[in-house]
Amino acid sequence: MNAAHLHLLTNHLPLFAVLLGLLVGLYGAWRREESIVRVALMLFVLAGLGAVAAYFSGEAAEELVETLGRSEAALEAHEESGSLAAYLTIALGVLSLGTLVRRGPIAPAWRTALLVLAAVVFGVVGYAANQGGRISHPEIRNDAVQTEDGRPLLPRPEAGEEEDD
Repeated sequence: MNAAHLHLLTNHLPLFAVLLGLLVGLYGAWRREESIVRVALMLFVLAGLGAVAAYFSGEAAEELVETLGRSEAALEAHEESGSLAAYLTIALGVLSLGTLVRRGPIAPAWRTALLVLAAVVFGVVGYAANQGGRISHPEIRNDAVQTEDGRPLLPRPEAGEEEDD
């Protein structure tokens, strides 16, 4: 396993943990079940831990991918959006952990604030994930052209870039 593989493995955790936590949290709020909301907060803590792993594996992955001749612009865009996504996800995880450690009931306004923050974090993490996908998946880039029957006609790889299978 190399740095790029480790980054690809860890960067999915924040995205899906925040999504699942958001869904569980909304369900818990709707049912007015604090125990279910606490499960959502645990998922947000897990997402924060995953964001730390993805953040710290990103630089080594970038260095490896640069040797493959991938687009510098795509790498930069992903690095910038990924940093913001990591910071926000870690903040959500820390706030959720603080709420879990405090053993009293969760105030409805605080629960709502955390769920709104989770929705924002999910959007930012999703955007960063999309930017990362553009590095090695030309079919999702804006310059991917379609034939008349709707099939993708992918752009030629840049100089030094290998085609993906």
